[in-house]
Amino acid sequence: MAKTKGKKPELSSEELKTKIQAIARKHFAMHGMAGTSLKDIANEADVAGSLINYHYTDKEGLFRACIEPFTRGRSEAIQRILSEPRNAEEMRVRLELFIEEMQSSVLSDRDNFEIIDREMRSENPIILKVFEDTMLISFKSVIEFFRKAQANGLIIDDADPMILASILFTSTCDSARKSHLGKRFFNVSFEQADWRRKFAKQIADLFLRGVMK
Repeated sequence: MAKTKGKKPELSSEELKTKIQAIARKHFAMHGMAGTSLKDIANEADVAGSLINYHYTDKEGLFRACIEPFTRGRSEAIQRILSEPRNAEEMRVRLELFIEEMQSSVLSDRDNFEIIDREMRSENPIILKVFEDTMLISFKSVIEFFRKAQANGLIIDDADPMILASILFTSTCDSARKSHLGKRFFNVSFEQADWRRKFAKQIADLFLRGVMK
């Protein structure tokens, strides 16, 4: 007797939303918010467009659902890590933890970083507001971390905390985003735990040697 083909198991509401958001992030990263079609997302997710509207109201609602938890989570993690450094060793540890957190964030969700970068360059007012409420707070936390280190006599007086924060953010995020080039040409990647730790230690060392009293 021939076996009858069974039905696919139905996804729960939360599983379905997770699937839709994963597909949506890919589309937003590739085409931008303006160039993304809810119809294309619905087709790829194999759901009715009305279901997306039911869960998210419209494209802006879906966009926010993709971006806001990610940016808020990163902001909260960074603020926990970068509390006031009381001595040089604590400053080193907190810098390394911050660098590894940013590396892990990029590796775990490249699409969201691409979305943020693309939409910030296009001055999308939605992402600008989300950025202001989350990632900008993270950046200010890094500035404040260096300010407190300076006030505690840990780093040199003429170091500019905002410049230090900019260098730290840029070197960490851009290096992780370009990890595929390191893998291709040098056989190293941030996906390798040993390389991530080595990179974090090296960047922290460079900062400390350059700005510590």
